[in-house]
Amino acid sequence: MAVNGIVDSLYASNMIGKSAMSAIGLFSPLNHFLYAASNMLVSGSAGNVVQHGFPLDRKQHSADIRVIHKEDEVILRIRDNCAAFDPSEYHRSMQPDGSGKNVGIQIVYGIAKEVNYQNLLGMNVLTMRI
Repeated sequence: MAVNGIVDSLYASNMIGKSAMSAIGLFSPLNHFLYAASNMLVSGSAGNVVQHGFPLDRKQHSADIRVIHKEDEVILRIRDNCAAFDPSEYHRSMQPDGSGKNVGIQIVYGIAKEVNYQNLLGMNVLTMRI
């Protein structure tokens, strides 16, 4: 998908020179995890918005992605104007053993320290802390 290609390109451009930096101790392994986890969550979540939210009706839709990196934490926010979709409702209804549908939601809740959903003025706002 185009969204994944864009996110992958941003991820790749942010990683240039990082391996050399980590080799001399200027870029910690924790940051490697944060970048990889951020890439996975943004790619999956934004891809789901495009795949499931955009084609539901004939309206024009948009999605806005914000990534904030603060020392040992990353905050991801995905905002879109598609039909309301609260992933926490699906997460609560999942089987205790993790079987069933909604694997992407399981991954989000498995990686993120905190997941918050709000619907503000007709906009879905999903915030994830890693």
